[in-house]
Amino acid sequence: MRTSQASGYYALLLKNFPQFKNNGIIFNELAVLELLKNNPDKAASFFFLAAKLAPDNPDIIRNCAIYCDFNPSSVRRYLSRISRPDFPTTAKDYYSRYLKLTSARPELESERLAVEQRLSTIR
Repeated sequence: MRTSQASGYYALLLKNFPQFKNNGIIFNELAVLELLKNNPDKAASFFFLAAKLAPDNPDIIRNCAIYCDFNPSSVRRYLSRISRPDFPTTAKDYYSRYLKLTSARPELESERLAVEQRLSTIR
């Protein structure tokens, strides 16, 4: 499926099935699709909405960390449009959250080590 088709599919899900409007996974997928379409500013809004809707989903939190880490100018532009002092805003915030969420999950140990290594370089 092409990214434009996938975006349309998710848009239809959101329009026709209200239960998906509060599903962080859907917005995470839309964010990834926007990155694939080279639209990092639009991806920001989807990533941060996904994290708001699913703050305990380690995959979404890790994706937000990576996004913030490698798209700082898009993050700054997005944050300049919103006013939320309680909002996590840095890769460090999201990487740290990911480590907390996955601390009791031994199956994610190799991923945790990679995140810890990356976190140590941006402290």
